[in-house]
Amino acid sequence: MFDYNLVTFQFFICPTGKVKIIEANGRGSMVQCFCFREVLAHGDMVEAHLKLAQGIRPHPPVFTGKHAAYVYFQSMISGRAGDIVDYNVARSTPYCIIRLKPDDVIEPLGDEGARIGQTTLIGDNRDSILRQHHNLYHKLFKKDLLGVKKD
Repeated sequence: MFDYNLVTFQFFICPTGKVKIIEANGRGSMVQCFCFREVLAHGDMVEAHLKLAQGIRPHPPVFTGKHAAYVYFQSMISGRAGDIVDYNVARSTPYCIIRLKPDDVIEPLGDEGARIGQTTLIGDNRDSILRQHHNLYHKLFKKDLLGVKKD
């Protein structure tokens, strides 16, 4: 059935090593294209989608040993974006996208909060991704997005 299709899985890897599946999709996802390209040989998903559409089987991807994470920034606090986000850090961080202007007001909605941006992190292992995330989070945000006092 999937000879000419892609399947993507989204999941969490918990600190204990336990894997929690978020969702599985019987199609490729363009959101992960950059991550795939960075961590897989033959990982260009745009090229793979085009080949599949032509009925051509693409080269199977091969893991290179690198790790990637596509990280959303969600805010559970309200306020002016410029009072919460350091836009100089955002501009100087590769692949970091903040979807709000400094004068926009952040208003969380429900349990998900408000999506304010995203980034892609590339590293040699899970721990390097976690360190990058921690370091970027503390530089990028002037206030904790969950409303907890920042160190």
